[in-house]
Amino acid sequence: IYIKLHTCILFIYYVFVFIYIIYLFTIYLFIIYFIYYLFIYLFIYLFIYLFIYLFIYLFIYLFIYLFIYLFIYLFIYLFIYLFIYLFIYLFIYLFIYLFIYLFIYLFIYLFIYLFIYLFIYLFIYLFIYLFIYLFIYLFIYLFIYLFIYLFI
Repeated sequence: IYIKLHTCILFIYYVFVFIYIIYLFTIYLFIIYFIYYLFIYLFIYLFIYLFIYLFIYLFIYLFIYLFIYLFIYLFIYLFIYLFIYLFIYLFIYLFIYLFIYLFIYLFIYLFIYLFIYLFIYLFIYLFIYLFIYLFIYLFIYLFIYLFIYLFI
């Protein structure tokens, strides 16, 4: 009876030890799997995801986007807007304004001023001066001089 009882107790003990070992093994497996999951999946996956996605996507996308956007936009803006706008503005404004304004101003100024000055001042003044001075002075002076000289 003692041997059977001892054998039964040992069997129960080994069964509980086996169950305890399986329990600990499952706990360790769970811990190892959980650590593996956290380390492998979360760290490596998130690192690869964040590194690849954020670095490659954001860096390359933003670099290409900003490069293309800034280059094309600023090139188009600076070249087309500023060059063509300033060229058209400067060409139209300076050419039309300065050329036409100065041409019209100088033409009107020179034509009217010189015409008025030359015609009115020179022609009329000189005509009046020459007519009055030469005609009256010379005619009357010569007439009086010749008349007095010839008469006397």
